Amino acid sequence: ACVMIFTVEYFLRLYAAPDRLKFVRSVMSVIDVVAIMPYYIGLFMHQKGEVSGAFVTLRVFRVFRIFKFSRHSQGLRVLGYTLKSCASELGFLLFSLTMAIIIFATVMYYAEKSVVHTKFTSIPAAFWYTIVTMTTLG
Repeated sequence: ACVMIFTVEYFLRLYAAPDRLKFVRSVMSVIDVVAIMPYYIGLFMHQKGEVSGAFVTLRVFRVFRIFKFSRHSQGLRVLGYTLKSCASELGFLLFSLTMAIIIFATVMYYAEKSVVHTKFTSIPAAFWYTIVTMTTLG
């Protein structure tokens, strides 16, 4: 039901926009479309009986609905501006974490390679252990 409301709201804003092309290209408009589309793609795929792994991945984009509320929340707008101003630092942090995960997963794989019943059967299999350990979830 919420998706229907979001859809109607999107088309009303598109209809009321003075420059529709500029509206469609705006960041918030793209976020709206990305948040709404998985629902309709899911409807179409379920009617055909084809549910693939790509669709399951597409469902993750439903999280973008939270960004729709940033229009109405001062706190979310401040968070958005903060993330935008720190984008290069966050990019470096993500790059560093990714490299550390790859390196430590590789180390774990080669350290456990000779063990008979190891859970680390490949380097990608060691990624999960490394991510959980590095983020202190485990």
